Amino acid sequence: RVSADHARNDVSRAEKATGRGTNSAAPAHDHSTCPSPLLFSELPQRMRALMDQFGFEPTRVQSASWPITLGRRDLLCISPTGTGKTLAYLLPLIELQQAWPAPTACSPLALVLVPSRELAAQVAEAAMPVVACDGLRALAVYGGIAKGQQIKALVQEPPVVLLVATPGRLLDLLNDSQTPRRTKTNAAAGQAAVGLTTSRVQYLVIDECDKMLAQGLMSQVSDACAHTAADRQTLLFSATCPAALREQSEPLQSAPFVLRLDQADRCAVTIPAHVTQHVHVCAEHKKPRKCLRLLETIRKDTGSDFRVLIFTNKIKTASFVLELLLRHHVSAEQLSSHRSQGEREAALARFLRGEVAVLVATDVAARGLHVPELRHVLLWDFGTNLEQYAHRVGRTGRQCRGEAHAFFTRNLRPLAPAVVAMLREHSQHVVSQLLELCAVDDAGDGAAAVESAGGSSNGHTLTLDARGDEAGVAVSVKQLPKASRKLAASKKPTAKRKPSAGSSTSMAPNTDLGAAAWLYSQLKSPITGQVGAFTRDGWRKPAKKKKNV
Repeated sequence: RVSADHARNDVSRAEKATGRGTNSAAPAHDHSTCPSPLLFSELPQRMRALMDQFGFEPTRVQSASWPITLGRRDLLCISPTGTGKTLAYLLPLIELQQAWPAPTACSPLALVLVPSRELAAQVAEAAMPVVACDGLRALAVYGGIAKGQQIKALVQEPPVVLLVATPGRLLDLLNDSQTPRRTKTNAAAGQAAVGLTTSRVQYLVIDECDKMLAQGLMSQVSDACAHTAADRQTLLFSATCPAALREQSEPLQSAPFVLRLDQADRCAVTIPAHVTQHVHVCAEHKKPRKCLRLLETIRKDTGSDFRVLIFTNKIKTASFVLELLLRHHVSAEQLSSHRSQGEREAALARFLRGEVAVLVATDVAARGLHVPELRHVLLWDFGTNLEQYAHRVGRTGRQCRGEAHAFFTRNLRPLAPAVVAMLREHSQHVVSQLLELCAVDDAGDGAAAVESAGGSSNGHTLTLDARGDEAGVAVSVKQLPKASRKLAASKKPTAKRKPSAGSSTSMAPNTDLGAAAWLYSQLKSPITGQVGAFTRDGWRKPAKKKKNV
């Protein structure tokens, strides 16, 4: 094991621009060989002074990662949400930047890449007290704001030493810098045209890298890394560790230490132990009433501190839930990508100030967003995988105890065994309905619905709305109403009958669709009253048939 003294001595070697250490060709170090965590008394004096100023006590992930970071070594850190990963990579800047060259306009020395606009703004705000100790600035750049406005902010004094960016906007600014524009300000001063450059970046952090991977942003991340210094220090932080993450991150780092904390050694999905999880098995049409009852219970338990964050898979579902809450006199706001950046920031600010009790959001708010003292999260949609579930649940229990409620519908039955295993791993209660779904799945009932939505189960498995429905999870005939199962299994069309006068929909089964698909096409929504194909987020109105000319 590398001693803490050895790790601190590596800081002085950074002045010689040795880059990533002497063993850069060596393979990644397992977490068992990581340096010993630093005690508070062993931290550099400047870090201790800043932590004393804000009354800050280091968390486990911070104490374990700092000797590696201060030693100018690459790091892959896997730790649950809410454990303090942001300050784990921000606080060492106060010590590391002393060994760097002086920053200049439009040429930051540290770069943090994040997957969302809200997280970029949050990280930049958290970094300001750290970089301000040396009279420098941190700046966030992301989409939704004019690029000219961001370039102007880069040029201003004092210089920007830390740039927090989303990959897409960063590449836009870098591409524009190839043909930099001459602004009125620098033209009046007789200066050359300005353009962003990251060629002097010494310290690169990729936060929420599992989200980057899930969103297909790793190619953009790789392109952004290619514009930085070859001898940079690279840190990756993630709450989960998908199999593809190590493979895609390997070219970005050199002999990184791999640090796994809490339950990350035993479980791919890690959730803080002080978060109580409740997974409710319920039908789609029962979600509205169940949601309202849960909110009423939470309101009675919390009183004036009533705040809930609700997650949905789709924007249209978030809009439906928002309308439902407003109709029942619950103050609520919506946070999703279809709103402008100003509207998103205003909605989040109102929720943070407590002006609205409920924030209905898509995964825009699921990664890295910090809502202090948020005690309740409700997952209207469970999510398409456990990693997505973990990040949504991770918005609660930050600096407090939290509760997470999730609605689990029966068409997610293929995910049930993994959910049960995860709940048991975290010592959480498992409802009997969830165990029944596992038992049905183990018995082979509808087993083809499990295998990547690609197989078939004795010819009776039906996939509905594959474009948007939970990654195309298949729906078994067993999920049909009991009275309809025989008809669905037989696939024999009933006798045609003439439609009644004024009827626009024929009740004769379409033999091309099959009996099961035909049955679903005739079901009426208990919420909207419309007739159409059932989806995860409500009922989709069927397309109108073209009239024969």
